[in-house]
Amino acid sequence: MLLKVSVAIIDNMQKKLEKFIQPVIQENIILKERIDHLEQYSRLNNIRIFGMPEKQNENLEDSVINIFQKKLNVHVPKEAIERIHRTGRHSEGKTRPVIKFLSYKTRHQVLNNKKKLKGTNFIVYEDLTKTRLSSLHKVQTKIGRRNTWTHDGTIFFRRDNSIHAIKSSEDFDKYFEDVTVAHSVG
Repeated sequence: MLLKVSVAIIDNMQKKLEKFIQPVIQENIILKERIDHLEQYSRLNNIRIFGMPEKQNENLEDSVINIFQKKLNVHVPKEAIERIHRTGRHSEGKTRPVIKFLSYKTRHQVLNNKKKLKGTNFIVYEDLTKTRLSSLHKVQTKIGRRNTWTHDGTIFFRRDNSIHAIKSSEDFDKYFEDVTVAHSVG
């Protein structure tokens, strides 16, 4: 009898806890999505360049401006560059991406001409948050690289003669129920 009462009390407590925890979990997901949105917005003027070999005492600004001018036929004055640096740790044999902080207009001009880099060692991408980059890689795995792209932090893909947009993990889940994406940022 005492065991039945104890089990009933524990079951009741578990239900109360679940009722309390579920809204907290939902709020946590919403807050993480908002943080991701704000972080992506803060990266709106950024791009990443891969394939730039590292040199001792390098002048990244001149090197990047030279690539933009010679490879993309895009004039980028030094004044349009807020900041430029390499990211991550140095690793032999890998070229760390260069992050450029440009005005949105200049960034847009560079991204619109990035196809001209085809056949070179250089690749230009939007600067995506870890969450969005992870989602992009999962969409590319599912759909293929040729049918996926990004614009202003939104992931687009073409499937069944339609273009779809992914702005959140909810959107991802809507299109890819069989592929899970963690609802966490970072």
